[in-house]
Amino acid sequence: VTVAAKGYFDTLVKLGELASDSQGSKELGDTLFQMAEVHRQIQVQLEDVATLKKYQSERRSQSESIERCQSQLKKLRRKSQGSRHPNKYGDREMQVNRPSLGLN
Repeated sequence: VTVAAKGYFDTLVKLGELASDSQGSKELGDTLFQMAEVHRQIQVQLEDVATLKKYQSERRSQSESIERCQSQLKKLRRKSQGSRHPNKYGDREMQVNRPSLGLN
């Protein structure tokens, strides 16, 4: 879609340039340039929206991963508090934290 939109934009600009060269079609050329500019602005806005949606999707995925890790950590801490050997879960806690959060 982006490639097709760029082709359309380029064609409008070329038509505008050709029309601007002759005295009788100068208004047509100006109108085509205006159409091309509006089209370019719309295309930029669409690309911004797509980028925003991608960012929001990635952010949501990361948030869900962090929430899962926090939940597992809470469970491990509860287990270690009720255990006779609280250090038993320390190693497990470190394993849960590192891979999911990307910490090394």
